[in-house]
Amino acid sequence: MQAGIRLYKCENTVDVLESPLVQNMGQLGYEHGLKYGSCHYYVDRKRDNEKMTVETTTKDPIFNRIYGVSFSTKELRKNYVVYLASLAKINHRAISRTQDLFLVHKTSPGSPIFLPAGTRLFNRLVQLMRSKYEEYEFQEIITPLMFNKELWETSGHWENYKNDMYAVVDANPNDTAGPAVPEVGLKPMNCPSHCLVYKSAPKSANDLPLRYADFTALHRNEPSGTLVGLTRVRKFHQDDGHIFCSFDDIGKEISKQLQMIAEVYSILRFDNYSLSLSTRPEKHIGTSDTWDRAESLLKTALDTSGIAYDIKHGDGAFYGPKIDIDVRDAYGRRHQTATIQLDFQLPERFNLYYSNADGSAKSRPVIIHRAVLGSLERMMALLIEYYEGRWPFWISPRQAIVIPTIDDSTSVKDKGIILEYADTVKRLLSGGSNSVKYLDRLYPATNTGVNSNISSQPNQNNPDTTSIRMKNYSFHVDFEKNYHQPTYKIKNRAKELNYNYHITVGLDNAQNKTINVKNYIENKNLGTIQIKDLQQEFMNKMDHYK
Repeated sequence: MQAGIRLYKCENTVDVLESPLVQNMGQLGYEHGLKYGSCHYYVDRKRDNEKMTVETTTKDPIFNRIYGVSFSTKELRKNYVVYLASLAKINHRAISRTQDLFLVHKTSPGSPIFLPAGTRLFNRLVQLMRSKYEEYEFQEIITPLMFNKELWETSGHWENYKNDMYAVVDANPNDTAGPAVPEVGLKPMNCPSHCLVYKSAPKSANDLPLRYADFTALHRNEPSGTLVGLTRVRKFHQDDGHIFCSFDDIGKEISKQLQMIAEVYSILRFDNYSLSLSTRPEKHIGTSDTWDRAESLLKTALDTSGIAYDIKHGDGAFYGPKIDIDVRDAYGRRHQTATIQLDFQLPERFNLYYSNADGSAKSRPVIIHRAVLGSLERMMALLIEYYEGRWPFWISPRQAIVIPTIDDSTSVKDKGIILEYADTVKRLLSGGSNSVKYLDRLYPATNTGVNSNISSQPNQNNPDTTSIRMKNYSFHVDFEKNYHQPTYKIKNRAKELNYNYHITVGLDNAQNKTINVKNYIENKNLGTIQIKDLQQEFMNKMDHYK
């Protein structure tokens, strides 16, 4: 059946539109959030000394724009308003304000400042990727933030990406005593610097595949009107990786990266992401034969993986085709996160090569650009909204809070006992060296000649070995210092900040070496338990990304 076209006529206007024209506002039904704008669209043009000037007058017709959403019934409009209100509550900027995750200051628009809780969240994502780097044999490197124009001309970015880069201004341009300062730009991506690392020493076929990873900050000059929270920023970090391999290794390496993405997204609980193959854009570098070859290799890898994918014609990078992974946010919008890009161009531009195993000949490596999380800032925004601020324990920026139970009837002596015990609980649950160092508070040494009750090693009276295992973990556990407030107020604030575990301790707990625990996020009351029981639960959740 042949596809047709649909024409709409309103008075003297006839046009091809996806939706109909209306003659008056009454035909819109029940509208919501209508916005209005207008401008003059006929102008008088006059030439003045070969310069074109544009003037508008009050006689010029006005073009009115009205946009919004309309519904056929009041009930549908009401449901839509309720839906918008629910989305507003899980907006990552709103949750961040409540949980003190990040801020953006007017002195550096588009460059988020991560607060302590946001920094812990950021670092958890980095730790996740570093664990995968060990598994998939990536080597992490650190590269400079800025490079001379020469590097960007070699890579092709100066020609194709210059307008989206930041130039570094010489702070003392009048200083003529020293050598001339070359044009310098902040790096918008890591691939050229990784080529420098590869080229710094001779490579042989035995060295490949060579996999580099980099978390160094990147800068891109995004228009001010597009900046939104963490989803569109000017300064950001990527879990950036580049694989230098032979042509024969391409299929195997791409399959490995697809597997890594599947594993990480399973941990993050993303069950609805889509893949696409982006092909040659109109503005590109390299020959058609090279592009055809690269696109065919990516398509073969996707077909072999058995994963469904779409093809985005003309949406590839200027240096090569790519596989993109999109994740939907809470609003249903798609965000490109992970990417795998095949590049035959940079090895040519940087004159990269490796020698055969017997040294008889030289060959060009192929570069695979790879990111799993993509922009860590954007991924954080997606996760904030995806979890609605109720974090899984392993990634939570506030994993537990210890709340001393003290009221006006508590004696000064008992208050001191409770506070010291609460502090001990906090330190034992935090992991690291404190998990061993503070055990002597629970199990005092029998040697009365010891002046301090805190030692670096557990003493012979300590029956607990769980805390020794805790040395290899790190958890964020807070100690509620405003214990003079009513307990219900403290707990309400802890709920607002979404602490996973609420731990209360009183005099009975201090005397019996126990704690009262509730998992607020999972709504489970663990009751009165031993400290080591909670330590074991912490470690189990971290080991299994729960």
